[in-house]
Amino acid sequence: MAIMIGAVLCLFSIAVLLYPFLKTPRAGSALGRIEGSEESLQQLESVYQAIQTLQLEHQLGRIPDSSYQNQLDAYRLEAAEILRSRALAEDASRDPVVSAESEEAALEREILLAREKIYAGPGTPGSPDPETVA
Repeated sequence: MAIMIGAVLCLFSIAVLLYPFLKTPRAGSALGRIEGSEESLQQLESVYQAIQTLQLEHQLGRIPDSSYQNQLDAYRLEAAEILRSRALAEDASRDPVVSAESEEAALEREILLAREKIYAGPGTPGSPDPETVA
């Protein structure tokens, strides 16, 4: 009986070890998406580190305000482009038919919304009046 259990465990172990080698990879499998996402994650991480370094340099007074703002905007745009490309890659893996016009239109809408949020301060047209909100 012990020999039978040992043989079954041995066969099961061999099957578990050989399964990844015998499995046929599909075109566009998750492995390609993982490698691509790891690369974009590394790019995104490097942009975030550059932003942190830039903020530290600005706090130490080594970078003037105008230069800081220009570089920060450039880094933010780079990070947004990386995130956008990741989202498009995920969408393309789900639905292969993606319209370029709809992508550009969606990006333009996002930019307009972000600009409205940035430039809409208290007392500007289109922003809620703090006295009427309360």
